[in-house]
Amino acid sequence: MKCTQFGAAFGMGFAVTVALVCGMSTLARADDSDIVDAANANAPQRVFGIGTSFGGGVAGADALTGSTGATIVPALLLPTLELQLFLPGEYSIDLVAPVLNMAVTSAVLGGTFINMDLMFNANVGKGKMRFVVGPGVGFSHAQVDSSTATSFRIPAQLGFEALSKRRGFGFKFMARPWVEFATGSATDAVGGGLLGVVAFSGYFTDKSD
Repeated sequence: MKCTQFGAAFGMGFAVTVALVCGMSTLARADDSDIVDAANANAPQRVFGIGTSFGGGVAGADALTGSTGATIVPALLLPTLELQLFLPGEYSIDLVAPVLNMAVTSAVLGGTFINMDLMFNANVGKGKMRFVVGPGVGFSHAQVDSSTATSFRIPAQLGFEALSKRRGFGFKFMARPWVEFATGSATDAVGGGLLGVVAFSGYFTDKSD
């Protein structure tokens, strides 16, 4: 496994993303409050969602033992499977399973690779434009022959979502940074990265037919 340095790119990408989503949040709040409140009062509430996301960014790691490197590598997120369970107050628990990444990586390694994140997400806003933000936990595990590596992940996501009038469909643009602590047969490492993702979700609501 190549070990890389990622701190500078991670920090700059995160700062730019925060500035972007804060600007979008300000625009969302600029809607006429009376119109938004009236529409929201009659809008269906989301109960469950299923969707996918894809995107790209950078990733890297620094080895705590063994050899080290100094190159940030590109990261590609192939279409995922994402499930959302909504809670009162427009909070949700989101499961992110990068199924295609797991399949491709397993095939390339000639072994097994598993990677999943569980997010606690806040959907801030009352109209069709929502600010989304939340922390999470996750893990990854790789095994090739007798060699194994396991990591504990601390991901997050932040961005915005545009909802359809009846809340049956949503389009998101988000950043997903993460920090990762890995241990394996060859070395231990700490790493992380930043992804920019586009996501599409379909929702079941409390007023679905």
